[in-house]
Amino acid sequence: MIGDGLSRRLSCVLLVDDSPADLFLHRLVLEEEGCAEVIHEATNGARALEWLRAAHAGEYPVPELVFLDINMPVLDGWGFLEKATSENLVGEGTVVVAMLSTSSAPRDRARATSIPSVVDHLAKPLTVEALRRVLDGLPS
Repeated sequence: MIGDGLSRRLSCVLLVDDSPADLFLHRLVLEEEGCAEVIHEATNGARALEWLRAAHAGEYPVPELVFLDINMPVLDGWGFLEKATSENLVGEGTVVVAMLSTSSAPRDRARATSIPSVVDHLAKPLTVEALRRVLDGLPS
């Protein structure tokens, strides 16, 4: 078992958030649970999209999971999802996304979970329990 009860280890996870404090906390949860070999960070959707394109081109490991903030400057989470989905960078059989947000609005949750590549809509900050729920729900 990995960490304290995790049996799943991912090769790469991408954290996308404009908040340095949230990135720090989310990385800490992932590292303490030992669930990812590589953790990459992007501070907005545009940078995440560039990195994901490069990963699919073989420059970096392709993440199996993206933790994506909704509200960010430059390109928000919705814009990132739209572009990444249209370019087949995320979706079934490739990369799945867990949305992270301070918003508890039902419309945000409904919108996020209606997108096939989104496996969950989580409240910030990422917790061990939420991480485990996401990992348990990932396809094998």
